[in-house]
Amino acid sequence: MRILITGHLGYIGGVLVPTMLDGGHEVVGLDSGLFDGCDFLSQSAVVPTVAEDIRDVEPHQLDGIDAVVHLAGISNDAVGALNPPLTDEVNHRASVSLAQAAKRAGVARFVFSSTAAVYGHRVAPVSEEVKISPLTEYSRSKGDAEAGLLAMSDDRFAVTVLRSGTVYGASPRFRLDLVMNRMVASALLSSVVEVHGGGVVSRPILDVRDLVRVFAAVVTAPLADVEGRVLNVGRPDGNLTVAEMAEIVTSLVPGARVIRSRGHSPGESSYRCDFSALRRVLPGTRLEFDPYEGARDLIEILQSRSLGVDDLDHPRYSRLGWIERRVEGGKLTADLRPARDPEMDGVWDDLLG
Repeated sequence: MRILITGHLGYIGGVLVPTMLDGGHEVVGLDSGLFDGCDFLSQSAVVPTVAEDIRDVEPHQLDGIDAVVHLAGISNDAVGALNPPLTDEVNHRASVSLAQAAKRAGVARFVFSSTAAVYGHRVAPVSEEVKISPLTEYSRSKGDAEAGLLAMSDDRFAVTVLRSGTVYGASPRFRLDLVMNRMVASALLSSVVEVHGGGVVSRPILDVRDLVRVFAAVVTAPLADVEGRVLNVGRPDGNLTVAEMAEIVTSLVPGARVIRSRGHSPGESSYRCDFSALRRVLPGTRLEFDPYEGARDLIEILQSRSLGVDDLDHPRYSRLGWIERRVEGGKLTADLRPARDPEMDGVWDDLLG
């Protein structure tokens, strides 16, 4: 199968690409280079790449593609709040436009990377049938994109929406603005895990290796099983409070301790998910890593790297920090497109005749 992965050079994409290649698929990447320079581990696989913003994709660029796995977008609450109209443009409108182009090009499958944050505040584990109530610009844009994409789904163009929990784990484009990753790195580098506001916020956490296994399973599942489906992606034992996550990390890092600070926990959403539909729809897909196993593996990888305490706040490991640095440095425009290099104007004129 020939698969286009948008945002293939991002945090999830760096793990998904080799997984798809190992599955025997032909992979084409589409990435605007937003996070160029954020390398942590070497890319284990290089694939043909379309250097394009998802807002600019044309149907002809999707000729010969069997499935699109759509990861690209503005990727968390902090970045989403910078410019709400832009967040809607990229995450919602551009996603629908990309799917329209894919459908016109004859693509059979479209898998959308959404978020369980669309549920907002929930106490009991929620299933996919529960009405969403997103609380941030980021989660609202994802919810709006879901609605637009699912309205296009039919027996010729199967749309599947995956609502993942909060992902963690190692990647070529590692992130420290994800709660479990931050805790593990902080415990190793500073012997401290900071917990805000009592740590009562709940999130379903999910090892990135398990998430990409689900993406791989969806693109080969019978179309009738996944067409028009929304699936929560995670493990029941991943439904944890922030305080419980901190306990796991400190149990695995000798000498690390929890520091509780006043104030609210980061983010506005608190939710737990029911994952029974995932097990019914993809019964052969096993999520292998419980939170202890996933955290232990991440600890081993971080211990093998030359990281220092200053890296905890380095912009390359934060989506917000990196984008702000590139905008301030003139590398990106305010709408997150690559800035024009005036020195190249004459070169392009010559190339274009």
